[in-house]
This record gives sequence, C-alpha cells and structure tokens, in this order.
Amino acid sequence: MIDKYPRCMSVEVNGTEIAADAEGPLNITRALEPVARNINVINLGFSPYLTKTYVATIFLVTEESRSSQDTEGDYFMKIIETQPPEKMEKRIQSFFSKSGEIGVNQLEVSLKCPFTLKKMVHPCITWKCSHITCFDAMSFVCYNSTRPKCPLCGVGCSFRDLLIDG
Repeated sequence: MIDKYPRCMSVEVNGTEIAADAEGPLNITRALEPVARNINVINLGFSPYLTKTYVATIFLVTEESRSSQDTEGDYFMKIIETQPPEKMEKRIQSFFSKSGEIGVNQLEVSLKCPFTLKKMVHPCITWKCSHITCFDAMSFVCYNSTRPKCPLCGVGCSFRDLLIDG
C-alpha cells in the first residue's frame, strides 16, 4: 500500500478548497466550522479516468501537551521504550558469520545522529529495522512529526515502534 495522494484529487471543506499537493497529512482545521450544530461538508474529487482504488480517512486529533515541569528527555523517555543492552548485543552478533557462512568480520557504527550530525544523547532504532545503526530519539521525534520513517533505511514506523538502546 502506498501512502500518497492521487495527482488529480481535489479536497473541498465547506466550500473552501484545500491544497492536496503537499506531502504529509492534510490539515483541514482552518476550513472547519467548530459550532456543534453545524454540519461540516467534505468533498473529495477524483478524475473519472482513475483506475486505482483510493481510501480516504479523517481523524479528529488533539495535540498532546507537556507540563512545564517535564524536561525534553523525560518526555521522550515516557513515550519510547528502552531495550536492555543484551538485545542489542544479540542483534549485533547476528551480523557476524556463523560456522561455514560468509559474514561480517568487522562492524563500524557512527556515534553521530544522521539528522543533526551531533553525538547521540538517546541512541534509538525501530524494531522494524534490520540494521544496527542508531539515530538520536529526540532528533527523530522533532524532525518526523507527520509521517515517521527511519532516517537510515526509510521503513515507516510510529513513535511506539522506537527502542532506545539501553
């Protein structure tokens, strides 16, 4: 399944056209009428020549706020699971050759985050990734707020898929 808009799609909310050419989710908030008695009308227009089937969803969301006492690190540690060092050791050992197989003899991993090129504070990886190279959890959350993807292999993930290397 590919997560993108068809080129010939138009979105109209209560008579206001919303540009659907941007990557990431469409924000239709400014065109909605928040009065409880009003009905919001959303029209999706497609070319009659489309041969593929598309699915559209609308989510009612609120932003999660942090209390002023929370520090950045504390907030991310609450969201992201920390994995024990033994799990990462097993993952690294799986890259080295077993008897009679061709495999890796040496492995170099950078301590710099691929987003910021600074030393990682919270080295992190997703459980969906097959590589062992980490990225900084805080940088990942800041730069990937709409459609999170691993910066190294491009696999799609959610913030719940992240594992901080303990």
